[in-house]
Amino acid sequence: MAPPIRILDLDSLANKPVVVIDGTDYLLLTPQLLPPLDSYRLKQYGDRIEELRVKKPLTEDDEREMVKLLDQMCRLVLIAPEDVHAKLLDRQRTAVLEGFLDAPLMVLAAREASQPNQTGATPSLDLSASTEEIH
Repeated sequence: MAPPIRILDLDSLANKPVVVIDGTDYLLLTPQLLPPLDSYRLKQYGDRIEELRVKKPLTEDDEREMVKLLDQMCRLVLIAPEDVHAKLLDRQRTAVLEGFLDAPLMVLAAREASQPNQTGATPSLDLSASTEEIH
């Protein structure tokens, strides 16, 4: 039997960012990689958190709900074992979600930085360059 002919390698179509937790890499999904149902859930959870943020005063039940929603959102976008998710602090979960939102831009920037320019050199950022003040 002839070996199958590979016509598409989907892994090559998406750079996969990672989050490093205690020295271990865990896959961070991007909005493009998130399954549609999880994307819907993420939006629902985010909308509910926004509703609770503007509510005054927050009850203890509201605060617990916000923490639970933040945890659920993080679990949708970070592929990590239960014990890793369980030890994350709320600010770390927030950072993971910010990374999820920023990941497409960071992946694009990394891809562009690794592409040779027309002279064959790899582009770099000149952080030492000064800018002219506008008067």
